[in-house]
Amino acid sequence: MSNILLSCGTLLLATGAVLAYGMEQYLSLPSLLIAHAMTILGPMAIKLGYVGRLYSINRLRREGAAE
Repeated sequence: MSNILLSCGTLLLATGAVLAYGMEQYLSLPSLLIAHAMTILGPMAIKLGYVGRLYSINRLRREGAAE
């Protein structure tokens, strides 16, 4: 799950940045708003995926230490 969030977040961020800052003259206002939202939601998904990965690693360490 965390790998999916990391991948999707990276894709959202890259796509949003290209659309919002590279192709803004070709987009309508609603599309530009969505592109800017993608630049906000992308990093949020990356952070959530990273926290999920850290949680999983920590949990695996605890289970390994309990044995």
